[in-house]
Amino acid sequence: MAMKVMVAAHTPSMSHAPASPYSRPLISPDEHTIRVLCLTTEREQPVIGVTGALIEISLYNPLPYVALSYRWGDDQPHIPIALENGSVNVTSNAHAALVELAKSGSYPYVWIDALSIDQDNNAEKELQVAMMHEVYSAAETVIVWLGKTSDGSDEALEWCEYISWREGGYIVAKMPYRPNLLNERERKQAIQMCREFLSSFIVRWNVRKSATSYDTVPESVRKLLGRDWFTRMWTVQEAALAQAPIVMCGNKSIYWSHLVAGIQRAAVLSPSPDTIAARNAVDCIQFFWLCLVQLSWDRLDARLYGWYRWTRQSVEAMARVRWCWVYAMGAAALNVVVRRLLSGHWRVENTDLDAWVFIALIPGCLIIFLYCSPPMELIEGRGGLLYDSLVANINRVRSRDAGDQRDKVFALHGTLEILGIALDAPEYDDRVTVSHVYHRFTTRFIEWHQTLDILIEACYPPPLDAPTWVPDLARPYKRWNSQPFAAAGDSTPDYWFHDSTTLCTTGRSLGSISDSREDLSGTNGHRYFAVASYTGSSPAPVETGDLVVLIAGLKVPMLLRSVLFRYAVIGMAEIQGVMSGEAWNMSQKVETFTLV
Repeated sequence: MAMKVMVAAHTPSMSHAPASPYSRPLISPDEHTIRVLCLTTEREQPVIGVTGALIEISLYNPLPYVALSYRWGDDQPHIPIALENGSVNVTSNAHAALVELAKSGSYPYVWIDALSIDQDNNAEKELQVAMMHEVYSAAETVIVWLGKTSDGSDEALEWCEYISWREGGYIVAKMPYRPNLLNERERKQAIQMCREFLSSFIVRWNVRKSATSYDTVPESVRKLLGRDWFTRMWTVQEAALAQAPIVMCGNKSIYWSHLVAGIQRAAVLSPSPDTIAARNAVDCIQFFWLCLVQLSWDRLDARLYGWYRWTRQSVEAMARVRWCWVYAMGAAALNVVVRRLLSGHWRVENTDLDAWVFIALIPGCLIIFLYCSPPMELIEGRGGLLYDSLVANINRVRSRDAGDQRDKVFALHGTLEILGIALDAPEYDDRVTVSHVYHRFTTRFIEWHQTLDILIEACYPPPLDAPTWVPDLARPYKRWNSQPFAAAGDSTPDYWFHDSTTLCTTGRSLGSISDSREDLSGTNGHRYFAVASYTGSSPAPVETGDLVVLIAGLKVPMLLRSVLFRYAVIGMAEIQGVMSGEAWNMSQKVETFTLV
């Protein structure tokens, strides 16, 4: 694969003192360049040291590099990596990962944020973060680094492999729909998927693995799933954008799909904070991965069938043509069988014309169904998953860790941009506060979603200096699933922005809360209350006098608190007897609520 090298000097001039590994900042958005580490090791020393050279490449024509997904850790960068123009300190976890990659010899070019991005240059950092989705998508492989070998981690990875084999595989490697096998990259992805799939059957009855426990979770697995990688915010995007991630822990590696199978099984057999957090990470990643795959299907189908004017009638017409073709081939197959039955000649000889027809039936059927069956989703769209479930996935990422709370949004910027959600570019300027980032994100989400579903995530108190209708993504929020409900019936969303901080909407009031109490015995600390003739509960901090409102187009009732003729958003609620639209009385006058 050709490489466009932007800075080719690998040996610093002896006549000049080395300046810095980052002598040329990557702040031009048009170049789409990144730095990768050309990795070398010093094996002669008692302790293997990592050295290398940073080279710049274009993402339009990259060399085959791997991207590292890892946890920075709590320690400060203190281990130097010797580069051509000086050295850069990295954390012990990053250093351990580079040592293992260098020892393997299989990954000469590595993208790692600690070295590939000048962490002291905010302008470069903002631009590179905005390009992160391209970095991980273009990588040959993404290495999920879980840390050094310890606490039986090898045994834990083997258990995950066994679970995957026992359950028949759990394919998650991302590859294009209807892959172009003439394209080297897509061909490798197809081979990787087949390799993962076949491994589930080839070694399922392996005698050595049969002694591994299927019904109990080893303690080593719980310790492995308790590692920091599973709670890190950035890992969601990094793994979701990967073509076929490889999991490494020490010098042992397994397929990402095998790890997923083990996590899912462990969360069922032994639910604990660690296994639940790991499954939360997988669910987040799987959601975005599936949305990205569906998007790739849409784009490929548009290329394959772009010449055709898509209407429901035309798709149905092509479907009829497809089935006529299949029936014709079925009739040909039946003719071959009948003729040979009557003639007493059963052997298929390649000299016979009907034998050639019979041989061509199977690949013919595959071609017809694969390339001549335009999906109905080209009319109805595959965006339903993203549109319906993105709010639920935002709730999941709220429980993930981020050193900078602005990364709760910035870490998803690239993925959401690919999926068609236009967000403001990441900014790490000190003047850009966390509240400002969350406020802009919520506004852009409403503009894209064309509903107020994001209000379900709002819970009092709001982020500092932000409106109450802006969710505080910096803290977890245990709420109910709103998908089964339709409290506002079949009403359509009705809202408008009065200014940047004021959101107006319409709805119907059920009345004010007359009594409330908190269930201290429950693990979630839900509040129970009475309003009019109804009883309800909420995960939000309810107070007597709060208003219960059915907002047009929203699935659940919302609690509002009067603030100088306007209202603060307190949180969602569940009211017995109204969750299916029973209280959405069309004869009742619709009111306007101004949310601040």
